[in-house]
Amino acid sequence: MDSINVRDVPDLERVADEVRRTGRPRVLRRDSEKLAIVMPVHDHDTPTILDDPHRIWSGYDPDRVRAAFAATMGSWRDLDTDKMIADLYRAREEGSRPVDRP
Repeated sequence: MDSINVRDVPDLERVADEVRRTGRPRVLRRDSEKLAIVMPVHDHDTPTILDDPHRIWSGYDPDRVRAAFAATMGSWRDLDTDKMIADLYRAREEGSRPVDRP
């Protein structure tokens, strides 16, 4: 895997430091386009969320969660759920593998 020396990109260095400190990944975007994810590297000297399940709640903001729910409420109201379920069952029957692969 190729690497980038973040010393040459101060904003990226700041994001990398935050990811390492918090143990939480960050999504890099250009406007609304998702480009990459910065993930913490598991260093045995630096605990991550995976090492302590209680850390997953660090930075949790219930008001932001409520706002996210409110912002997305009703966003699927135009979906034809019966068609969606039928499409799922049809896709399961058809499968996703090539015919010559078991």
